[in-house]
Amino acid sequence: MASGEIGLLVRTPMPVTWSLFNRKERKMLTSDQSVLFVIDVQGNLYESMHDKLFLMENLKKLVSGAMVFKVPVTVTEQIKIGPTIPEIASLTAGVQPFTKGEFSCLGNKNIMDHLRGLKKRQVIVSGIEAHVCVYQTVMGLLESGYEVHVVADAVSSRTQRNREIAL
Repeated sequence: MASGEIGLLVRTPMPVTWSLFNRKERKMLTSDQSVLFVIDVQGNLYESMHDKLFLMENLKKLVSGAMVFKVPVTVTEQIKIGPTIPEIASLTAGVQPFTKGEFSCLGNKNIMDHLRGLKKRQVIVSGIEAHVCVYQTVMGLLESGYEVHVVADAVSSRTQRNREIAL
């Protein structure tokens, strides 16, 4: 979003997403313009999430849907936390996760080069923790001019309050 433009935060009924965009640029999600980010859904970090089973079910639906519609999936893993949990890794077989030391995915050159190479303008965001890595990634995407859709039912934090604050 360019400086001085007014953005909207809209909650849509199905699926539950928060969409951030410029009023003039509002568009429906399309498979040819979208990429799905699955951020840091890893081992012990996942185990400490609020309502982790609800999160898991929604992540599985989201990733499966992306695969059916041939939406590219980008998986990230925070360094030193371990691999993506098996339930998600099995759905993204063939997708090489990006290891990052930064909270924001956009702080990682390899992830940014990959995103630019996809030539997609719509980024669907899921993962953990909502108030740290997801939030910072979303803010960076918006500043870089991407249309961002946060899947509220596929993000979480250790506490419900932190998730709510992030959304």
